[in-house]
Amino acid sequence: MGELTDEAGKEFDADFKINGYLANAMRHIQAHIRTKYPESFAIADELNKLGQAFYVDSTELLTGRYSHDPLCVAIQLIPRALSAYQASILSAERGMHVEALTLARSIYETAFWLGFLHKSPDAAKNTLFAETIRQELEVYRLSIEIVKDNAEHLAETRSRMSELGKELKKYPNPSIKMSDLADKGGFGNRYTEYRMLCGKAAHVSVQSTIHYLNRQDDGSFNGHIIGPDEDAVPEIFAFACGAIIMVIEAMRWLTKDTSRDSEFQALMARYAETMVPTDAVT
Repeated sequence: MGELTDEAGKEFDADFKINGYLANAMRHIQAHIRTKYPESFAIADELNKLGQAFYVDSTELLTGRYSHDPLCVAIQLIPRALSAYQASILSAERGMHVEALTLARSIYETAFWLGFLHKSPDAAKNTLFAETIRQELEVYRLSIEIVKDNAEHLAETRSRMSELGKELKKYPNPSIKMSDLADKGGFGNRYTEYRMLCGKAAHVSVQSTIHYLNRQDDGSFNGHIIGPDEDAVPEIFAFACGAIIMVIEAMRWLTKDTSRDSEFQALMARYAETMVPTDAVT
């Protein structure tokens, strides 16, 4: 692991074989990776603080509004993005490449919804509610096979499905594809990045397994690579920080809060200079 001392390296190797990423010796890796990419972590930490500040201030806008108000729905989505972002940075510290990118993908989805809620509040809210009800209905449909031999549970399941069916009629919005959601949210130019993450991390695919294979100079594979990937950290930052920037941009639109614009612009400039483009993103 580069500058790790021999003693720390041996401790890590032994601990990782037993505990994987839960190894206590991961502390050596975290310190090493943070030292290797100081500017990237500095930008990531500042973006996190900015996002947190936007969110904390935005909660004041909830006063006097109903939970189904589009702005309230949007604000309730923000912690989802922030926690995923924070988890992706924690994963980056540990060299957890695929795991961090999976989290980054969820931030893209949230950013798309936030943008849609800003540009078309009622349509976005109704579409989101309809999607949620459809997903719950599908779970109940699948569970019928599980409870079919229990009359009481079967009756409860069918009753709940009936209630959800009636609720869905209040939101006659069709299902929306992620590409359309990105367009409606004002982030259509970022959809390609989202699709890249689907193959790299989110779904089981040949591409997602290549990360764990040891590639030889001739392009062939020989064995597996299990453990922290410090060289993948730039790619994690490119996606995760780029995604949270979209979320912060959407928060600016939604809250009309421009008080942090100079700080935000400076961070975006540092991000562009430090993380984009990067040879690690392929």
